[in-house]
Amino acid sequence: MILPLLCHLLVAAASLRVCGSETLGQVANTWSAGWNAQMPQISVETHFPGSGTSLAALAEGTCQVALLSRAPDSAYLRLVERRIGMPVLIDQVGWDEVVFFVHTSNPLRSLSEPELRRTLGTPDKTWRIYSRNALSGTYAWVRARILSGKPFAPTTRELPGPEGVVRAVAADPRGIGYAGREAVHGEVRILELRDGAGSPLRLYRPLFLARTRDNRLAAQFSGYACSRPGQEQLGHCGLIPLDRGTH
Repeated sequence: MILPLLCHLLVAAASLRVCGSETLGQVANTWSAGWNAQMPQISVETHFPGSGTSLAALAEGTCQVALLSRAPDSAYLRLVERRIGMPVLIDQVGWDEVVFFVHTSNPLRSLSEPELRRTLGTPDKTWRIYSRNALSGTYAWVRARILSGKPFAPTTRELPGPEGVVRAVAADPRGIGYAGREAVHGEVRILELRDGAGSPLRLYRPLFLARTRDNRLAAQFSGYACSRPGQEQLGHCGLIPLDRGTH
């Protein structure tokens, strides 16, 4: 009885599970390979269903590194910390630019922020809105930043991944959607955004890694993500390194 339990503990101690944000999924796999090359005795598992799942997984112990493409809700973070029984550390690991795009045949070239807010929040036969689903950190960030926490228009079509949003808009001349810039390619056209005064507007959001204070492997993984090699890998995946700045 003691030997199987000991084996289980040894296996658990020699593994690291990384989960959460789809936006960070590609670079997290790259980080995992780079870090694992330095720590070959540790097995690394990755799973990226969305930011909305990551802190819950950390609380349940089903992951040790939780990736977030939005800042965690402070009240929910306190609940997670109470459940775990210790502080959760939040490390910023990079930046992402959120862009809005339309079908290539659409003559529209730009939108002001007030126009974008009306477009996303009001039912309108002019547009078909394609959005990420509620598990997505991008969804939550756009809803908070553009819609001030109000809901998307009820006709909005929610899709599980950024590639799905891009494909939907690419096939729909009336479509408008959003995603991180790294997910957008030539099959759609990115809109230029302007603030209420008419000045150019670019939408940047911070990207985070959450871990418990006592997990040494998670701390080492975070250190690798923020190291020069890790930040170079992040840039190669279309995201913005910490030292490049956004403001």
